Amino acid sequence: MRVMTDNLAVVRGIVDRVLVSGDLRPLLDGLAEDVVFKVATPDGGPDEATGKAAVLDYFEPLGDLITFWQARYSWRGPRVLVLAEERFTIQPAGITVRSELALIFDLRDGVITRLSIVENASPASSGELQLG
Repeated sequence: MRVMTDNLAVVRGIVDRVLVSGDLRPLLDGLAEDVVFKVATPDGGPDEATGKAAVLDYFEPLGDLITFWQARYSWRGPRVLVLAEERFTIQPAGITVRSELALIFDLRDGVITRLSIVENASPASSGELQLG
């Protein structure tokens, strides 16, 4: 049971720091050098790469948008699931933008060895623009 709690604490500590600051360093510092990074998008198959640079390439273009995310956590053994949602309004048009994704972290000895991202394919709600 201690391992599960520690894995959750590691991921929560990393994600919470990234969400507050928008700084990706805590995430990059928590990754194994040879981390396996996979992204599954609604419009295409999974894309997989290895190494910290692949993770940086995904998150860096998002910039401060990640500071709008609200995160919920779940875990079992070496795997921690983070459900992230963002919602903001584009002015002056008043269009609400909503995006959801799941980040799946696999850890070994407190280090993230695999990070998978599943971008949501659910349809947009009325009056909202769904991204990702």
